Amino acid sequence: MIKYTKLLFLLIIASSISSCASVIPKSGEVFTLEKCQQSSSADEQARYVEKADRISRALKDSPDNPFLYNARGVMYFCAGELARSLVNFSMAIDLNSSNPKFYINRGRSYAANSQHRMAFDDYNRAIELLPNNFESYLYRGRLFYSAGEKDRAIKDLDRALQLNPRDGRAYETLGRIALDESDYDKAVTYFTKSLDLKGSSVMVYYNRGTAYYFLGMREKALDDFNRAMKSSTESFEGLMSIGILHFDDGEYEKALSDFQKASKMRPVASEPLINTGHVYFRLGMYDKAIDYLNRAIERAPLDFDIYVMRGLAYYYTGRTEVALVDLNKAIELNGEDSKAFFNRGNILLSNGQINKAILDFNMAISIDPEYFEAYINRGHAFSETGDQYMAISSIEKAIRLRPGDHRGYQGRASALIRLGKYREALKDTETAFRLNPEFKPALIAMAELHIALGELKDACKMLSKAKESGSLDISYIQSAPIFRNIIKESCFKETVGSLPFSTN
Repeated sequence: MIKYTKLLFLLIIASSISSCASVIPKSGEVFTLEKCQQSSSADEQARYVEKADRISRALKDSPDNPFLYNARGVMYFCAGELARSLVNFSMAIDLNSSNPKFYINRGRSYAANSQHRMAFDDYNRAIELLPNNFESYLYRGRLFYSAGEKDRAIKDLDRALQLNPRDGRAYETLGRIALDESDYDKAVTYFTKSLDLKGSSVMVYYNRGTAYYFLGMREKALDDFNRAMKSSTESFEGLMSIGILHFDDGEYEKALSDFQKASKMRPVASEPLINTGHVYFRLGMYDKAIDYLNRAIERAPLDFDIYVMRGLAYYYTGRTEVALVDLNKAIELNGEDSKAFFNRGNILLSNGQINKAILDFNMAISIDPEYFEAYINRGHAFSETGDQYMAISSIEKAIRLRPGDHRGYQGRASALIRLGKYREALKDTETAFRLNPEFKPALIAMAELHIALGELKDACKMLSKAKESGSLDISYIQSAPIFRNIIKESCFKETVGSLPFSTN
């Protein structure tokens, strides 16, 4: 759950601010918001207000000039004064209701003020006035995307590209839609096209880097994040992105350095603290992880993910009751988070509260019907209650979800052993080992099953393989009663040697 946010990458949404080429429009010249977003600094805001004041002086001589009102609206928008920008765009429209670009500008101002219905009305009116104006479709498509109507957004953006195939902004938004849909190859294609058409863009580099990251193309992701950092005076997102790559590569010292630098850059941000806590959690330094997560909660007390991670850190330090308090808090904040129910179920299971654990695994599965691990652990919980058939039923659902994961077969084998179905359990254990040859405990488990089936020579072969792999646990074999059935076999003595078993 490393945070970017919540291992989902923060996507930069602010683009650079460009001043308009000329403050006072020439006759009939329409100022647009194409090169302007709302200012983020007081100095920039003051400069745009000063330009608006210069246009106000011009309006004294031309009080009925709609282009001057529109230009002043643009300056107020750039200064972040949305209410004043809306008044000016409306005045421009009152004076000239047939200019589609006035409607586009007011629509963008409405959208920035979260008045989406009004923005849609203005974009629709602009399209009525000039059906082949690609900007109307571009901005309406972006607004559909913001409203979560991705199909309609794609339709409008495709139309915008038909009218203007050289507009990189449409490709940028299509890339963000593809990124949301986890179609990372398509996202890379769109973002690359946007960069080709628009040139260097901080936001597009970060978003393409994110797509490369999820494709497992770390070098390309790192290259894009570095390019974004070089293009931006604000490198917080870059440090966070590169820190995550270092974390994933096991370079924990570098990751810590990245997150700590990011924290100094934005002292009120919670994400660097969460990620620092995650690094210490991964290193097994749970108390230190708890310290950073405590500080993160002070900054983001409603972030349920922090409580999940801190609860696990408390659990690993033996503070089970405090861990459950944190998991309860996470579920209180977000009752739709399958991870919180799953982890609380695990803690309850380890604490012997089996029926409560089963209820939590059920909740995790109801939220996420493809939660493989929840089916497995619910199976283990059913097995502990003595209901092996329910255990097998739950684990078989996990196997159907991931037939190539050895844990499903090993879990089912455990339940089959408790039912005395040793041959079936042996088959499952063999499958588990074939799927994951690094799962060395399977060798000892197969040896035990061969002994239970009376196949002592086959049991010796498994023990020999365990010895060759370095996974032969003599103390376990000496303490497990089933191995007393094989101590007289010559193959056992050759593999394990003479052990002081009690034969009583």
